[in-house]
Amino acid sequence: MARYIENLNSCTDPTSGDYFWVVDASAGATDKDRKVNVGLFAQLAVANTFTNDQTVTGKLIIGSSAPDIARIRPKGFVTVATNAVTVINASALGFLMIMNTSEGASAFFALQPVAVELNDPGNAFSAAKDTAGMANVYVESGNLLLQNKRAGTVNFHIIHFGAAGT
Repeated sequence: MARYIENLNSCTDPTSGDYFWVVDASAGATDKDRKVNVGLFAQLAVANTFTNDQTVTGKLIIGSSAPDIARIRPKGFVTVATNAVTVINASALGFLMIMNTSEGASAFFALQPVAVELNDPGNAFSAAKDTAGMANVYVESGNLLLQNKRAGTVNFHIIHFGAAGT
Protein backbone atom coordinates (compact mmCIF):
# COMPACT_ATOMS: atom_id res chain seq x y z
CA MET A 1 0.00 0.00 0.00
CA ALA A 2 1.33 3.43 -0.93
CA ARG A 3 2.40 5.74 1.86
CA TYR A 4 2.20 9.52 1.65
CA ILE A 5 5.28 11.07 3.22
CA GLU A 6 4.42 14.33 4.94
CA ASN A 7 7.47 14.84 7.14
CA LEU A 8 10.62 14.24 5.10
CA ASN A 9 12.88 14.77 8.09
CA SER A 10 11.47 11.72 9.87
CA CYS A 11 11.18 9.39 6.87
CA THR A 12 14.02 6.88 7.11
CA ASP A 13 12.85 4.23 4.64
CA PRO A 14 11.28 5.72 1.50
CA THR A 15 10.63 3.11 -1.18
CA SER A 16 9.31 3.08 -4.72
CA GLY A 17 5.54 3.44 -4.53
CA ASP A 18 5.68 5.90 -1.64
CA TYR A 19 4.81 9.49 -2.53
CA PHE A 20 6.09 12.95 -1.67
CA TRP A 21 3.52 15.70 -1.54
CA VAL A 22 4.22 18.64 -3.83
CA VAL A 23 2.21 21.73 -2.92
CA ASP A 24 1.92 24.74 -5.21
CA ALA A 25 2.18 27.65 -2.81
CA SER A 26 2.83 30.29 -5.46
CA ALA A 27 0.71 33.38 -5.89
CA GLY A 28 -2.50 32.56 -7.73
CA ALA A 29 -2.26 28.85 -6.94
CA THR A 30 -5.52 26.98 -7.10
CA ASP A 31 -4.70 24.46 -4.37
CA LYS A 32 -3.73 21.77 -6.86
CA ASP A 33 -1.59 19.52 -4.70
CA ARG A 34 0.47 17.00 -6.59
CA LYS A 35 2.36 13.89 -5.65
CA VAL A 36 5.60 12.36 -6.98
CA ASN A 37 6.70 8.74 -6.65
CA VAL A 38 9.77 8.38 -4.39
CA GLY A 39 11.11 5.79 -6.83
CA LEU A 40 11.94 8.60 -9.29
CA PHE A 41 14.75 9.83 -7.00
CA ALA A 42 18.10 8.26 -6.18
CA GLN A 43 17.88 6.71 -2.72
CA LEU A 44 20.74 6.04 -0.36
CA ALA A 45 19.54 2.61 0.79
CA VAL A 46 18.58 1.36 -2.68
CA ALA A 47 20.70 0.29 -5.68
CA ASN A 48 20.29 3.09 -8.21
CA THR A 49 20.69 2.85 -11.98
CA PHE A 50 21.22 5.99 -14.04
CA THR A 51 20.69 5.99 -17.79
CA ASN A 52 22.13 9.47 -18.36
CA ASP A 53 25.52 10.97 -17.53
CA GLN A 54 25.93 12.04 -13.91
CA THR A 55 28.26 14.80 -12.76
CA VAL A 56 30.20 14.21 -9.56
CA THR A 57 32.04 17.12 -8.02
CA GLY A 58 34.67 16.38 -5.43
CA LYS A 59 35.35 12.67 -5.15
CA LEU A 60 33.43 9.47 -5.72
CA ILE A 61 33.77 7.13 -2.74
CA ILE A 62 33.17 3.43 -3.34
CA GLY A 63 32.33 1.58 -0.13
CA SER A 64 30.01 2.23 2.76
CA SER A 65 32.30 2.25 5.76
CA ALA A 66 35.95 2.71 6.59
CA PRO A 67 38.10 1.60 5.05
CA ASP A 68 36.55 2.62 1.73
CA ILE A 69 37.16 0.28 -1.18
CA ALA A 70 38.36 3.11 -3.42
CA ARG A 71 38.05 6.79 -4.10
CA ILE A 72 38.06 8.35 -7.53
CA ARG A 73 39.16 11.93 -7.29
CA PRO A 74 39.05 13.96 -10.47
CA LYS A 75 41.69 16.64 -10.01
CA GLY A 76 40.32 18.24 -13.13
CA PHE A 77 42.01 20.80 -15.29
CA VAL A 78 45.36 22.09 -14.01
CA THR A 79 47.64 24.62 -15.69
CA VAL A 80 51.31 24.35 -14.71
CA ALA A 81 53.93 26.90 -15.77
CA THR A 82 57.41 25.87 -16.89
CA ASN A 83 59.53 24.72 -13.90
CA ALA A 84 56.53 24.98 -11.56
CA VAL A 85 55.38 22.21 -9.20
CA THR A 86 51.79 21.53 -8.08
CA VAL A 87 50.43 19.08 -5.51
CA ILE A 88 48.20 16.48 -7.15
CA ASN A 89 47.21 14.84 -3.87
CA ALA A 90 48.32 14.65 -0.25
CA SER A 91 48.60 10.88 -0.56
CA ALA A 92 50.54 8.75 -3.00
CA LEU A 93 48.57 5.50 -3.13
CA GLY A 94 46.55 4.11 -6.03
CA PHE A 95 46.74 4.92 -9.72
CA LEU A 96 47.00 8.13 -11.70
CA MET A 97 45.78 8.91 -15.21
CA ILE A 98 47.21 12.15 -16.56
CA MET A 99 46.73 13.88 -19.89
CA ASN A 100 48.81 16.74 -21.26
CA THR A 101 46.01 18.37 -23.24
CA SER A 102 48.29 21.11 -24.57
CA GLU A 103 50.44 18.62 -26.47
CA GLY A 104 48.21 15.55 -26.77
CA ALA A 105 50.17 13.16 -24.53
CA SER A 106 48.95 10.88 -21.74
CA ALA A 107 50.35 8.48 -19.17
CA PHE A 108 49.31 6.02 -16.47
CA PHE A 109 51.15 5.66 -13.15
CA ALA A 110 50.99 3.19 -10.26
CA LEU A 111 51.47 4.85 -6.86
CA GLN A 112 52.85 2.50 -4.23
CA PRO A 113 53.90 5.00 -2.53
CA VAL A 114 56.52 5.89 -5.12
CA ALA A 115 55.35 6.81 -8.62
CA VAL A 116 55.92 4.06 -11.17
CA GLU A 117 55.27 4.93 -14.80
CA LEU A 118 53.25 2.11 -16.36
CA ASN A 119 52.39 3.57 -19.76
CA ASP A 120 53.59 6.68 -21.58
CA PRO A 121 53.26 6.16 -25.35
CA GLY A 122 54.32 9.74 -26.16
CA ASN A 123 57.39 9.69 -23.88
CA ALA A 124 56.27 13.00 -22.35
CA PHE A 125 56.21 12.00 -18.67
CA SER A 126 58.71 10.82 -16.06
CA ALA A 127 58.47 9.40 -12.54
CA ALA A 128 61.58 11.30 -11.41
CA LYS A 129 61.94 14.86 -10.14
CA ASP A 130 63.79 17.39 -12.33
CA THR A 131 63.87 15.26 -15.51
CA ALA A 132 64.49 17.80 -18.30
CA GLY A 133 61.89 18.11 -21.06
CA MET A 134 59.28 16.05 -19.20
CA ALA A 135 56.19 16.40 -17.07
CA ASN A 136 57.42 14.75 -13.87
CA VAL A 137 55.08 12.86 -11.52
CA TYR A 138 56.80 11.93 -8.27
CA VAL A 139 56.39 11.57 -4.53
CA GLU A 140 58.08 13.84 -2.03
CA SER A 141 57.35 13.95 1.71
CA GLY A 142 54.29 11.76 1.11
CA ASN A 143 52.75 14.19 -1.40
CA LEU A 144 52.08 13.31 -5.02
CA LEU A 145 53.53 16.12 -7.12
CA LEU A 146 53.48 17.25 -10.76
CA GLN A 147 56.44 19.22 -12.07
CA ASN A 148 56.43 20.82 -15.53
CA LYS A 149 59.85 20.71 -17.20
CA ARG A 150 58.36 21.04 -20.71
CA ALA A 151 59.19 24.03 -22.93
CA GLY A 152 56.15 26.09 -21.89
CA THR A 153 53.04 26.27 -19.75
CA VAL A 154 51.03 23.05 -20.03
CA ASN A 155 47.39 22.15 -19.33
CA PHE A 156 46.77 18.79 -17.66
CA HIS A 157 43.67 16.73 -16.92
CA ILE A 158 44.23 14.43 -13.94
CA ILE A 159 42.27 11.55 -12.39
CA HIS A 160 43.53 9.90 -9.20
CA PHE A 161 42.18 6.47 -8.27
CA GLY A 162 43.16 6.23 -4.63
CA ALA A 163 42.85 4.02 -1.62
CA ALA A 164 40.95 4.95 1.52
CA GLY A 165 41.99 8.18 3.15
CA THR A 166 43.22 9.81 -0.05
